[in-house]
Amino acid sequence: MEEQLNNLRKAMDDTVLKGTHFTKEQKAKIRKAVKNPNRRNRFEWFPKLLTTVFSLVFLIIVADLSIGEKWSGSIVNEVKDKNAEKQTQSWKESSLFKSGGYTMIGEKQRLGFIYDNNEVLRFYPNKTQKYMWHFWGEDQEFKGKLKVVATHENDNEQINVLEGIEVGGPNNGADRHTPSLMSLPKSGMWKLDAYFGNELFGTVFVRVYDEPKEDWKSHDEYVKDGVTLLSVAPDPFLEAGKPFGYLFHFTASFETFKGKELAIYAYHKETSERITAVSPTIMNEPSAGYATLERFTATFEVPYSGLWRYEVVLDGEFYADVVLFVK
Repeated sequence: MEEQLNNLRKAMDDTVLKGTHFTKEQKAKIRKAVKNPNRRNRFEWFPKLLTTVFSLVFLIIVADLSIGEKWSGSIVNEVKDKNAEKQTQSWKESSLFKSGGYTMIGEKQRLGFIYDNNEVLRFYPNKTQKYMWHFWGEDQEFKGKLKVVATHENDNEQINVLEGIEVGGPNNGADRHTPSLMSLPKSGMWKLDAYFGNELFGTVFVRVYDEPKEDWKSHDEYVKDGVTLLSVAPDPFLEAGKPFGYLFHFTASFETFKGKELAIYAYHKETSERITAVSPTIMNEPSAGYATLERFTATFEVPYSGLWRYEVVLDGEFYADVVLFVK
């Protein structure tokens, strides 16, 4: 056996293992490890535990961020929806008011323009109309030129309908006024913001109506839902250029008209000219001897021959119409 061990040592010395390979210190460490074989691996689990803990924390953070983003997004969308609903609810056509004998739309004692919501003055897509603006305020509020910015209710489209306008002095009870030509491109509600310089002065809300399909077929009565609301009996010798009498027969109860402003306008088919046949008048009494406006009479002159449409307007709203041929 001794001889075999000597031969093995000799063979090892002939390889890379030749010479002394372990110091005394190394040998001492080896012996110590042999005596305590499990001590070196006692804390090998700790790095694995740290890795697991960090992984769980990361997953929790990611999950919280995802939930927070969805929650935040839902709140933002809810706020947007409420704002949009609030904006839509607030867009109502401005009220009509009187000043200097004229009906205007806007904010009384602040701003407005002459407008009585009849079919001639109404806004229609891309139709340019004349409107007289009026403003009430202190002198310092009118510094700078007038600009009117229009915004559509649905898509927030903005256009400048008036710009660089020098306004005139007092008129019709207002402190400032100016004539204007305005046109809006599509139907729906529009907000008209009036500025002097860069300062917002006030706002008027208007509706742009779809272009009406006018029926110019001659008819002397107006029927709605199977009920005749109005019939008219003109002078049998009716002709242009002379005043003639008309008898308007209304069938609704007087409560329909009581305390309201009634007007009649006549429109010529060929020239589109409008005349005021009956000026706006408050209805306080029915026709003499009748329970309602069964014999409402009027005398006026139309300047041209041809078809004329007589439109009855009640408190600024269309009520009925007839179409007559004038010789």
